[in-house]
Amino acid sequence: MPSRWAYRVYDCVQTSRTGFDPIDVLVIDGLNGRLTSDAVASIMLMRAELAECFDRLDGMPTAPFWEQKVDDLGPPTTEETQIWWMYRAWWLLRSAVGSNVARTHKILHHKRPDLFPLLDRLTIAELEGEEWTAVRKDLDDPTILDLSGWFEDQRRAVFWATSPLLPTRIHDILLWLHCSGDWDAAVKAGREFQ
Repeated sequence: MPSRWAYRVYDCVQTSRTGFDPIDVLVIDGLNGRLTSDAVASIMLMRAELAECFDRLDGMPTAPFWEQKVDDLGPPTTEETQIWWMYRAWWLLRSAVGSNVARTHKILHHKRPDLFPLLDRLTIAELEGEEWTAVRKDLDDPTILDLSGWFEDQRRAVFWATSPLLPTRIHDILLWLHCSGDWDAAVKAGREFQ
């Protein structure tokens, strides 16, 4: 799975420690982000505003995405909430030239995999209603937490596995398998791996 899902070149690449830096954008090409120079330049023009979003999120108590209350994922009304700063970062990235839904979510998820789901045009079409709410409801399935725990056990057993796959990333992989028609092949490969 690591090479198939770009684990080593996306999940294992360290994000910038504070603020918002070029690595936080460029890393998404490891997950087939297909960045153009115009998209990178447009996103980096918002560097200060994006840094403020992540600094604010880092400075407040935050619950992981899979523990958010579904009702709290609607449009935020006050700057004092975690969800307001999450939506602000999403809005800034979505408004950048060349930053589509996939690039936006790849950047956000890599920067804070505990707070942002990972979606693209293929997977978002499969969800009904508000996308983040739909993902959050899906994360109530205990199988996703079980898989995240299973991967953590495997990660500790091998030297190259440096980053966890949180429930938000497991959800991305499972949803992508379903949408792309690769589900049966992945199940077969998983059974052979055991």
